[in-house]
Amino acid sequence: RRLHSLENVSSRPLKRSAPPEQLQGSTECCITLSIPHEAGELVKGHTRNRKVVERLMQEINKKLSKRGSEGNPDRMVSAQASSNVGSTPRESRSAKEVLEELNVSGTGTDIFNHLVKPDTMPIRVHPNDTRKGLPPAIFVERPDVFVPRTNRYSGMSENWGLDDGSYEVDPMRQFEVQSLYSFGDREWSDLGPPELQYTRALLARKRSRMQAELESKRLLFSCDVVLRIALARKPTDDEELGAMVELNPSVWRRVIVSGGITLRSLHDRVLGPAMGWTRNYHGYFFVDSTDGSVFCGNSGAVDMMHSRFFFADALPDEHKLAELVSAVGDRLLYVYDLGDHWSHLITVEEIRPEADSSGRACVLDGAMACPPEDSAGLEGLGLWSYQKQVLQHDGRLPVALQREIGRANNVNATAFDAHAFDLSAAEGRVREACAGKASVAGGELSYHNPLFGVGAPSDFGCFLPQRKGVVVERTGEGAAAAGAQSVRPPERKDPRGERVCACCGSPHKLMLCSGCKSVAYCGPACQKEHWKAHKLQCRAAAAKKGAAKSGSK
Repeated sequence: RRLHSLENVSSRPLKRSAPPEQLQGSTECCITLSIPHEAGELVKGHTRNRKVVERLMQEINKKLSKRGSEGNPDRMVSAQASSNVGSTPRESRSAKEVLEELNVSGTGTDIFNHLVKPDTMPIRVHPNDTRKGLPPAIFVERPDVFVPRTNRYSGMSENWGLDDGSYEVDPMRQFEVQSLYSFGDREWSDLGPPELQYTRALLARKRSRMQAELESKRLLFSCDVVLRIALARKPTDDEELGAMVELNPSVWRRVIVSGGITLRSLHDRVLGPAMGWTRNYHGYFFVDSTDGSVFCGNSGAVDMMHSRFFFADALPDEHKLAELVSAVGDRLLYVYDLGDHWSHLITVEEIRPEADSSGRACVLDGAMACPPEDSAGLEGLGLWSYQKQVLQHDGRLPVALQREIGRANNVNATAFDAHAFDLSAAEGRVREACAGKASVAGGELSYHNPLFGVGAPSDFGCFLPQRKGVVVERTGEGAAAAGAQSVRPPERKDPRGERVCACCGSPHKLMLCSGCKSVAYCGPACQKEHWKAHKLQCRAAAAKKGAAKSGSK
């Protein structure tokens, strides 16, 4: 599975099997590429060398076929390769005339550079890089013409379309990357590992495409979108491959949101609360199933250390939902907690016309309770374990599982019922999230930490990036304080891109409250409806602001 670098392609000239005058009236042109044994120095075995040559000739054939068929659809130029590894290339005349006719000329390396153009987006690899666990595509296909692969297990594109399910990520890859590209020479640290170089090229390509499509999708920003969110896993080898499998029984929610909501607010204000996850507690990311592009937030959660196992780089989550989905049936993959990897399949069920849309975010329906936080599906075995040990378990759960559930901060251990779903409670969490402050990027809103026992908040500083205005405080007394820590978000108004109506969650036509200047509403009706809950907070904030002004005078 290890492919050699493109720089090792032979500089020997391409050969043709017939003079050009005999080929002008024919429908096929056979070109032979001779590659010496040294070209496969990083690939062991003649079979693998031949596969590299065949892959190379597929690219040449694709280019020549396109050019040869112009003006004459009956003419198709094909390429045929013979590796000739360890043998003397057969004698044949130069193909210069034929290649000039196709506007391609030069030696084997010149022609390859013309077709693949590695100099436009070079992928440089450290001499000591073993390349274990790298997607093969980054060495054989140019980023600007890369066609995203579909993962054979999930039936979706993942990791920027590089993960087709045929290779496994090497767990030691992160250590190799750190030693060679992070702590080595400045040149290599600035350049980054090859997977990062390639992903950055794909990222720039995706950003340009989204910018070009922005105007055509702008109308969808004002339309309401009905989404179905379900916990789903990849099928095993014993099951039918090609589609994500929902848990049995399925843990799902149906929500309605505005197409103009950002992915960050969608996660923080709607998806997380609707499912039952703790706000801003773990990292998360979204995946566009069409091309595998990844959108990730700037989270300071500890589990973000695992991000390299899923993607090398990502676009920010400030993009709007309608930029990724625009039709019924479109799908997104939403992963919460990169350590436990709770994967959710998001499917668009309905897009309502602008005239029938209000922008209000709410939970419409659902089934089953949210799994416990920090359980990795219980006993660290993921979604499959949660399905077998909890959802499909008859009777009372074993004591060990009850204790693990008891450590979670999003469920009541004594009253946890995996088959129960409370629609009013889910809607209440969404309303509370919309009315409150946006989660603090780079710092957790709340977290569980039973590792250090009872101690001062400063004991946990190594886990929590400190930000201006964010205060870490202990909740509970005595031994209870060891299991529950919280972070008080800064007393500031939400950034413009993260604001939603404090009453309905709409991101449209927002105006700040004239009293506290920290809460936004989409109209007088929502402000009036929410005034009873907001009154005390607004007057306290206004009084504090007035006292600060008088003190400064």
